[in-house]
Amino acid sequence: MDRERCSSCGTFEDEWGRDRFAYVAHARVCPGCENLENEKHNLPPEGVPGLKTYLLPRQVAELLDDDNEG
Repeated sequence: MDRERCSSCGTFEDEWGRDRFAYVAHARVCPGCENLENEKHNLPPEGVPGLKTYLLPRQVAELLDDDNEG
């Protein structure tokens, strides 16, 4: 039997065969991912080729904003 990991949830089928409740679903919100998703709403609907959205520490972002203003 090939032991293939599910590409979506990461579990193995035989684990579920031994115990139908081997795992319990858990959900949480990552504030970083939430911030990135919210930033996407500020972009044009057609997208921008090559644009990458990433997180910066606030202090670094503030320094960059100051540099761009002056």
